[in-house]
Amino acid sequence: MVFTPISSPGDFGRVGINPPAPLPDNGTTYLQAPLGSTLMFRLSIGSPFNLMSVDLAEYSTVVPDARTVHFIGYREDGSIVTQDFTTDGIIDGTGPIQDFQTFHFGPEFSGLTRVEVPTYVWSLDNLVLEVAGQPRIVTIQSPSHGSIFAPGELVALSASVSNAATSAPLRAEFFIDGQSVGVDDSTPYGLNWLATPGAHVLRVTVSDAFGYSVSSAGRLFFVANPVLPLGSKWSYSSATNLGSAWRLPSFEDGLWPTGNGQFGFGDDDETTWLLGGSAEAPIVTYYFRTRLTNEPGRFNYAEIKLLRDDGAVVYLNGQELGRFNLPAPPEPILFDTLARTNVGIYSFHSFPTNELGEPAVDLLPVPVSAFASGTNVLAVEMHQSFFVFAPERFDLSFDLALFAFAYNPGAALSIEARNDRAILRWPDYLEAWALEQSTDLVNWTPVTAFPGTVNGSFRVTLEIQAHQFFRLRQVSAP
Repeated sequence: MVFTPISSPGDFGRVGINPPAPLPDNGTTYLQAPLGSTLMFRLSIGSPFNLMSVDLAEYSTVVPDARTVHFIGYREDGSIVTQDFTTDGIIDGTGPIQDFQTFHFGPEFSGLTRVEVPTYVWSLDNLVLEVAGQPRIVTIQSPSHGSIFAPGELVALSASVSNAATSAPLRAEFFIDGQSVGVDDSTPYGLNWLATPGAHVLRVTVSDAFGYSVSSAGRLFFVANPVLPLGSKWSYSSATNLGSAWRLPSFEDGLWPTGNGQFGFGDDDETTWLLGGSAEAPIVTYYFRTRLTNEPGRFNYAEIKLLRDDGAVVYLNGQELGRFNLPAPPEPILFDTLARTNVGIYSFHSFPTNELGEPAVDLLPVPVSAFASGTNVLAVEMHQSFFVFAPERFDLSFDLALFAFAYNPGAALSIEARNDRAILRWPDYLEAWALEQSTDLVNWTPVTAFPGTVNGSFRVTLEIQAHQFFRLRQVSAP
């Protein structure tokens, strides 16, 4: 930021920290305009900017009069905007910040190239602005794209704001399918929503009291009954070393005992109680298997909800889907591999372990391509972690639910011919879908032009060609 005196008989003063009376004090350095001095400021890089707020104070205790400070903004479109702020004329104390008042500019103070202040005998500090090329960005943190929840479940909705240069308080309003479901005016922005069945789109609009607002892209998620609910039947084993064959569909588990989730010991919330071994010979790993049937095209989104204590690896038809609280790939997970941390808090100790929650709950997106037509096998291995202060203390928890949803976006793709151009639009919440083109409806190739986003839609502009067709195809799924 460049500050330039317009007229400066007395020039601007840069007052130091904790200046002596009779000067106002806010604990930092600030600019002081004496009699006859007026000011202009702009960005040194020449970029347009949005003026958000400023701290103003009287000139001194000798001149404590209320002062109306006049701001003139010159916008890049050639228009001029003005704003007046009047200080209270009270010297409130020796600081920090008592003497200064914060004033907020309206939304018209945007796209500015320079600002002039033809007022003198006042003090200025903490000028807050946004660079016009770096607007606020609202990002939905949860739920993730394609997440699936059970009806009646409380879904955590949350969002964050970047480039929020303004000191003005922000207000986040959450919309599901276009209807407001609540607001939050403090960071981190979030609330809980009672899930209702169906496909849903979440958007979050963040605004301040002065008319600035910006919205997030849409976030697609689903609510449906699980195809494999918590409490389902599983076969299990605590055999010392099963190698890797146990996770394959061809493995014979007919001699394994069976039970229903939740499995475990040590927490008094188990449906199927398991042995934990002894301090001298603890059972480090348990293995679980179950089968389910899939019909081709039955669904195109799938997700696992895993309850675990301590570490886990999840497989589908022998393919690893994810590992939790265990060494990361490519390190192999052996039968005696210990979980990295111990989940939860022991009832007879006052100190917590180094992972929150008991059991931990993880959401694991499942690629639909991992499912086979017909019988599928889900396999999970659970691993214990020694607790350094109580190695004799073991507890285990395991349960799992599988959710699936068949989603059809319908007529989501639109096309508009404009001169020799085709403008294609589709909803911005279809982030796992790609635009493809064809001339014969048989051979399809991706459209390589990068889409922009306009008013909640992806948008691509292409040259019109004869016999050209377009479609949206789901190219990646959670």
